[in-house]
Amino acid sequence: PQADQNNEIGAIDPIEPYLETLESHLSEPTLRRSSRNIQPPRHLKDFVTNIVVSHPLEKYLSYSNQPKHHVAFLSRIEKQKDSTTYQEAKDQKIWVEAMHEELDALHKNCTWELVTLPVGKRAVGCKWIFKTKYKSDGSIECHKARLVAKGYTQTQRLDYEETFAPVAKMTTIKIFLSIACNFEWPLFQLDVKNAFLQGDLQE
Repeated sequence: PQADQNNEIGAIDPIEPYLETLESHLSEPTLRRSSRNIQPPRHLKDFVTNIVVSHPLEKYLSYSNQPKHHVAFLSRIEKQKDSTTYQEAKDQKIWVEAMHEELDALHKNCTWELVTLPVGKRAVGCKWIFKTKYKSDGSIECHKARLVAKGYTQTQRLDYEETFAPVAKMTTIKIFLSIACNFEWPLFQLDVKNAFLQGDLQE
């Protein structure tokens, strides 16, 4: 009986010290709160931020005093999801109509002419951009589809300097406005519809 008892103890004892050692290594460290006095950064002393104030503004912000048209605009701005690819847009009537309107305008304005592609050259592709435009009250003004060239497919030092749809830089516009203000020139602004590869303007 004594031998049987020793055999039984020997069968279970060798593993227990390893388990105790493993549990001691895996035990979570005791957490404590830092006693250091936290000071907000000096560069934020003139601003209202969550770090500086004890009551964050977002917990007390309310739309009760906002104009109704502003609240309506905020509530509707994310309701209309714009398509990001042609595969998504081709099954929606609003985008199909917008694409037909864009193509009709491009053909009417003679935006391009068909030519034979030179040997060894590859044409720059195009893609559709879809955007929902809103009025100031938040209601939908129109669904706009634009056909734009893939300028990023141009090869640097080969055809990288050929501009297909030039646009004005904001710096140029600011310089123009500053000169006009300095000489007190009158300014007129117009919006060109379907401006992609637009021809000579008569306005």
